[in-house]
Amino acid sequence: MLSAFVNENQNDWDKYLPMLIHESTGVTPNKMMYGREITLPVDLVFGTPEMMNRDNYLLDFNYAYELEQKINRIHNFARGRLNMAGANMKRNNDKKLAHNSYEVVTPVWVHNPKPRKGLSRKLQRDWQGPYIVTQIINSVIYRIQESPELNRK
Repeated sequence: MLSAFVNENQNDWDKYLPMLIHESTGVTPNKMMYGREITLPVDLVFGTPEMMNRDNYLLDFNYAYELEQKINRIHNFARGRLNMAGANMKRNNDKKLAHNSYEVVTPVWVHNPKPRKGLSRKLQRDWQGPYIVTQIINSVIYRIQESPELNRK
């Protein structure tokens, strides 16, 4: 989010940080740290409901306790949002996963993205084969061998 606001030299990012709401937590960093939003120049001109009560609020002996309660509520809210964001990321990631099962004598290709020394990574073939499944060790491990019968182009 900061990248949309900073200048070309990226030396004014700290000016925008308190105003941006974090996507996962749903609150600004300032509210997470201090339990309140920052006072903006426009607030000084027109005032905010929070500022109008500030003098009485600071004199209140319960200020520290109320601030602690407010920060705890914000942190609990943010924790809940982070848990939801994590669950959404897991659900989206799990949609992309596919578990294939193979039977003996099934032809397969092996993915081997390891870079080969002296060769251009962009022109390298990551898939090798075909191979033949010779043994099923468990649901994700198979023993394979090169297939002399299959055409290896």
